[in-house]
Amino acid sequence: MVLYHASPKEKRASILKHGIDYRKHFGDSLKPANTQEINWATRANYLDQSFQSLSRYFPEYDIWEVDASGYRLRPDAAWFGGWTTRKPIPPERLTFLEFEVDT
Repeated sequence: MVLYHASPKEKRASILKHGIDYRKHFGDSLKPANTQEINWATRANYLDQSFQSLSRYFPEYDIWEVDASGYRLRPDAAWFGGWTTRKPIPPERLTFLEFEVDT
């Protein structure tokens, strides 16, 4: 299953080296898991089924293609097409899709 992840450009080097792991970037206790709102610092790695949605909503972020096959995924109740997984996603499962354009 192919999904997508958006992250700030300043996280690029870390993601290329370590992959996507919410514990590394957010910790495990920033907010309660059940906030009834969109929670970008969830206690899980956030993924989306739509590259277009992420690139429109986060135009200044890097977009990563994620091979999520075999991962236990939970639907995000606050965002249609959103999924979460608590399992770290290693760099070998990622493809960098968005590049910063200098003008």
